[in-house]
Amino acid sequence: MSEVADIGQKGEVVLAARNVAKSYGNIHALKGVNFDIRRGEVTTLFGENGAGKSTLMKILSGVVQPTSGEIILDGEPVAFASSSQARDRGISIIHQELSLAPNMNVRDNIFMGREIMTATGVDFAEEERQTRLLMEELEEDIDPLTPVEELRLGQQQIVEIARALSVNSRIL
Repeated sequence: MSEVADIGQKGEVVLAARNVAKSYGNIHALKGVNFDIRRGEVTTLFGENGAGKSTLMKILSGVVQPTSGEIILDGEPVAFASSSQARDRGISIIHQELSLAPNMNVRDNIFMGREIMTATGVDFAEEERQTRLLMEELEEDIDPLTPVEELRLGQQQIVEIARALSVNSRIL
């Protein structure tokens, strides 16, 4: 079997929103949204402030649940009760507001809450090695031991992206 057959065909819909709506009391943040994310493609979403872009992304990533409609992942309806459930299925979101701990270094931010453990404790060397590989992949020269507060905003955003990639996100 070819590798392409194993991972799916480029252009195939991997995540879809069908008639998704979200209401907060009398406020309708989303009404009947249909949206496809296709394998191997960059998908953009744009609109005016208040159009519901962030709400849709929060629904797709399990941060909030839709009032109605459905989310389809790999052809099957799914319901994520949390962002952890979405992340476990390969979906990550990078919020506009960064969620980094500025007093911690890059390595520790990437592995916060999912430390690589050995019988004797945290394997800091392996975390650093993986962080260096992520930075190479992103073509960024950021030292894993640099405190995040010393990084420029753009570099901090790269750390957020690296964290999402470190959990093998298929959809980012």
